Amino acid sequence: MRLPTEVDRLDHVNPRLPLEENIIDMKDIKNLSDEGFVKLGYLFLLRRKIDEVGLAYWRSRIADGTFEHRAFIDTVCNSPEFI
Repeated sequence: MRLPTEVDRLDHVNPRLPLEENIIDMKDIKNLSDEGFVKLGYLFLLRRKIDEVGLAYWRSRIADGTFEHRAFIDTVCNSPEFI
């Protein structure tokens, strides 16, 4: 039996609830993988789960060095969806 990963747990977060009311260990956020970081960013900033196309885009941009985590947050916060 496989243990749940951080990404598995993020798939069950309710984006309509405040982050602290979801079952996420806040001290572990700094240890998230890039995929986990992007998923959590969407949940927290945009209050929705990320779609597969968006996840693939952000994963590849972070992996190829085009974006770092901070630039991802800045871009999401300046998107029309956030405003």
